[in-house]
Amino acid sequence: MVYTDYNEESVADLISRIQVFCYPRRIRVREFFNDFDPLRHGRCSVINFARAMDMMGMALTEEDVSLLTEHFTQEGPNVIQPQVVQYRKFCEAVDEVYIHGSPAEYQMSSSPSSTQLMTFKPSSLEEEERFMHALHRLASLCRARGVHLKDLFLELDRAPIPSPSRQSPFMGGKCTKGQFIRRFPFKKEFIPEDIELIANHYLTEKGDVHF
Repeated sequence: MVYTDYNEESVADLISRIQVFCYPRRIRVREFFNDFDPLRHGRCSVINFARAMDMMGMALTEEDVSLLTEHFTQEGPNVIQPQVVQYRKFCEAVDEVYIHGSPAEYQMSSSPSSTQLMTFKPSSLEEEERFMHALHRLASLCRARGVHLKDLFLELDRAPIPSPSRQSPFMGGKCTKGQFIRRFPFKKEFIPEDIELIANHYLTEKGDVHF
């Protein structure tokens, strides 16, 4: 089956939403599929996939479920209708949040939360979920579009001489908050409040953003 870039990006964003829901609650998605796969083939029907999502408590629309089941549908001589949805692959994708801490930084190879400043203390579970959702969505967009986020900011901390536009030390890995927001590559996909939320979570004591 062939998927468009839009569908791939939508699936990545949807999985990130599910990870944001599961991570603070320490939910293991696989547990909700056990009753629907007694032979442990790693597949279930479309209806049972939707039931598993309902049991988990994740509020998904019919379009969300359709997108996931289409993406994870398996075809082949060993696949018997109606158990065609490869839920095991879906669970593995969601469980990356526990293996790596979150979807990998920029290229899904390390955790965005692993670079998070340890001084961050969310004011509420809702704020933490909003931040993690924004961070996961950023990682998904970078992966889907081949963007190396760090490269967009490197020149800001490599000035040979001090200047107002390059206020951070050489190779310091920091830029001003204004510079971070101006260089942020997905302004059309993020509301300004979420961009500022990401910037605020990586602020140093001097007010720079540690990118």
